[in-house]
Amino acid sequence: MMKIAPGLMVCSSNTSFVECAAVLMAQVRLPDPVLLVIAAFSRHSTLLTEVCAALESAFGPVTLTSLPYDFIQTTYYQAAMGSGLKKVFFVFNDLVPADSLANFKIQTNSMEETVAAGKH
Repeated sequence: MMKIAPGLMVCSSNTSFVECAAVLMAQVRLPDPVLLVIAAFSRHSTLLTEVCAALESAFGPVTLTSLPYDFIQTTYYQAAMGSGLKKVFFVFNDLVPADSLANFKIQTNSMEETVAAGKH
């Protein structure tokens, strides 16, 4: 076996599979925490403010909010949400476990259904 760079080994033909696997197999570890960023869009600016408050209640403080901008990348949502959509990004203060992102998505889907039921 030959080391060609830090953490990178090449097994030679005279190295057994077991020796190679023992050295090359990754160590199991938890993924690094990640920054939670949530995008929201609406044609109602007051609703975006309300959504930010609800997201903070659920996920912690928002550290940065983008300026709202015209969401013109697609017309897919116009039938359900109308035209003149504005999009905004909310960046949260605390890092979160990467393996919890699916749970955040489930929670935000539920929040979206609640807001949509209000027919804003």
